[in-house]
Amino acid sequence: MDHIREATDTIYVFMCDTEKDFFLLSGGKKSTDFNNLYLDKDKVSARLKMVTTFPMVYFLKDGKYVERRPYQRPTAESRKRMTTLTADKQYIDWGSFRQAEIQEEKVILTNTGTDTLYINAIESSCECTTVQWADPPVPPGECTTLIIHFRAEEKGEFERFIHVHCNVPESPIEISVKGKVQ
Repeated sequence: MDHIREATDTIYVFMCDTEKDFFLLSGGKKSTDFNNLYLDKDKVSARLKMVTTFPMVYFLKDGKYVERRPYQRPTAESRKRMTTLTADKQYIDWGSFRQAEIQEEKVILTNTGTDTLYINAIESSCECTTVQWADPPVPPGECTTLIIHFRAEEKGEFERFIHVHCNVPESPIEISVKGKVQ
C-alpha cells in the first residue's frame, strides 16, 4: 500500500463496509493514513455507477479527471510471467427465482501453468453482482475459489459479466451469469 501513499495525481476509491474491512484489506493501515484515498463506506460511488465491486483508481492530470482503471497491486518481476488457468465454469444460469432471493455460485480457478497465478483485479458489470475470493497467489497445480453473489435490483431477465484480471494471456477471463427474476 506504500505505492498509494506515494502516488501523485491519483485518487484511490475503496468500497468497504467498515473501516475494519479496509484495515484488513490494507494489511493493518487506516484510511486516514492516506491523503489521496476515499473510503466509500456508504457505497455512494456504486450508486452513481462510478465503480464496480473492486477498488478503482481515478487518474487526474492538472487536477482534472483523465481516466479510471481497476486497482492493481504493483507488479513484481514474477508477476510479469504468464501462466494458464482453467475455470470449472464460465457460464452460470440461475434460472427463475424470486427477487428477494440472493443467488450464490462458486467458481473454481485452477492454475494449470508452470508459474504462479496472480489475480490482480475482479470487476463486475454492475453493483448487484459481487465476488469474494482469497487473494494469495496460486501456485502451479493449486486452486482458488470465487464466490459470486447476485442480488436482484429489478424483475425480468438479466445477464451480467465478471472479468478476472490475472497473469494469463487471455486476461481478462470472462464469467457470465444470467437468470430471470420473478
